[in-house]
This record gives sequence, C-alpha cells and structure tokens, in this order.
Amino acid sequence: RLLEGRIRQTGTRLTTKCPFHEEKTASFTVYTNENSFHCFGCGAHGLNAIDFAMKKDNLDFKEAVRRLA
Repeated sequence: RLLEGRIRQTGTRLTTKCPFHEEKTASFTVYTNENSFHCFGCGAHGLNAIDFAMKKDNLDFKEAVRRLA
C-alpha cells in the first residue's frame, strides 16, 4: 500500500496527510483522473505511482518498477 492513514475521496481526488513531511492536516492530493499527485505543504509532485515510489523510498527507476510489480 502506497498511502497510509485516513484517505478522503472527493470526486476524482484523494486527500490525505503527506508521506513526505510531518503535518497535522491533510495537504497531499492524488488526482486519480490524471494519475498524478501534489502536496500543497511541501511541494512534492509527480505523474504516476513510479514517481511516488521513487520519491517516497529514494529509489531509482528500475527498483521502483520492481517494487510496484
């Protein structure tokens, strides 16, 4: 599972606390219709699950793909 904690869905958006920094209120948004994510707190962003895994676990592209497969 890539995201932990309470996840709120509003239409095609999922919102939760950011996995990249500590925060008290949710600022991390996943845009399911665009397959992208953005954190309005720390500015982390990406275009897909591979980008997310690379940032979250500090992986290179090949290792991120292996973990997601």
